[in-house]
Amino acid sequence: MQELVSGWFPSLLLRSNTTAIATVRSDTTPTDDLKALPAAEGSQLIVLILSSTSDASAAALVAGLPAHGVTHIDTIIANAGSGKTFKPVLATSLSSLRDDFEVNTLGPVKLFQAVYPLLKESSKPKFVVISSALGSIGYMDPSPNLSYGVSKVAVNFLVKKVHVEHENIASLAVHPG
Repeated sequence: MQELVSGWFPSLLLRSNTTAIATVRSDTTPTDDLKALPAAEGSQLIVLILSSTSDASAAALVAGLPAHGVTHIDTIIANAGSGKTFKPVLATSLSSLRDDFEVNTLGPVKLFQAVYPLLKESSKPKFVVISSALGSIGYMDPSPNLSYGVSKVAVNFLVKKVHVEHENIASLAVHPG
């Protein structure tokens, strides 16, 4: 949460007539610092729960957005991530692979599918995924990171596939560093 409060996110709220939607993983996540951010005239912050491991969470979130006056989304930044284990191939459990894949790959797939109707309503839609250099086949870091790396390679494929199938949506995978 601290990354949102001290990073680029506050600048969104300082733009007039802007709605910024932040998501947290559970209702027990502290949000006081986030909700205390200053906002320009006509701007609002909406804080909602989004679970990357739920098949229904993204769709439920989108279904509730009209109540907040949201009719379109210009930019989605899929930022949730998981790195349960950083072990070599022989020591990585299948459950670790599943866990990281669920959050790092399937989470953004579910999010894109749910928000697509709202992205279509934007004049300049953007779909951004926070990926990692550790998910680059060309880079292939020697560190033991099978489950995390495989899940990030897969989400990078998703971003490219969105670009190919939806040329009107700018799609981008970015390394956070």
